[in-house]
Amino acid sequence: MKHLIIILTTIMFVFSLAVMASAEPSLYGPSGLILNPTADVATPESGWLGLNNLSWNEGDIDSSIWTYTLTVGISENMELGAMGLYAADADDGFSINGKYLLLVENDEQPALAAGFTYSDILEGQVNNFYLVASKYFMADDIDVNKAVSFHGGVSYKTGDDIDNEWDLWGGVDFNLSEKIIGIVEYSDDEDGIDGLVFGARYYANKTWTVQAGMIDGNFLLGTSYIF
Repeated sequence: MKHLIIILTTIMFVFSLAVMASAEPSLYGPSGLILNPTADVATPESGWLGLNNLSWNEGDIDSSIWTYTLTVGISENMELGAMGLYAADADDGFSINGKYLLLVENDEQPALAAGFTYSDILEGQVNNFYLVASKYFMADDIDVNKAVSFHGGVSYKTGDDIDNEWDLWGGVDFNLSEKIIGIVEYSDDEDGIDGLVFGARYYANKTWTVQAGMIDGNFLLGTSYIF
């Protein structure tokens, strides 16, 4: 409860300072927050190359995990991507993903996207299908720099050692300064990340970003090249 109060207080404080974050690749490739996808999609003929390092320590796994991601926009409403994973003390893996924008955001409705991920990584082969909604709010009607984006999704997973699982997640992104985006996420995933994720993304320029975060108590550091 104490952690939840701190998080909610932080979100309310930064709401008055916030600006909308641009879409960027998540840890596993789809455009999104640090961990989870959002309803954002890469614009046509654009995309990102991402590189992330996660120092993972859980159960029998004590490893340095690297992910290499490519996300591209193939139409106004659709992106495709791929990820390669290297783990120093565990099996390597890969995934492919796609996302389609079903509803474009406007004043009355959030953006809504449907996506899939097929992966063969640490937990074996997994098929993941999801719906995610994203909504951008301005803190006032004049200063467009004061805004915050909220995201929420539900996914259906099936695969090796996973018995038709439904998972939920949610998140918020906001500006801590002119170039630094703050991110708070929550995931309810019994076979993956279950709990809070904190992160920040630094926009060095229009081409390079750097991100850092804490995922299930493990530190993540990464960068992406925008093209």
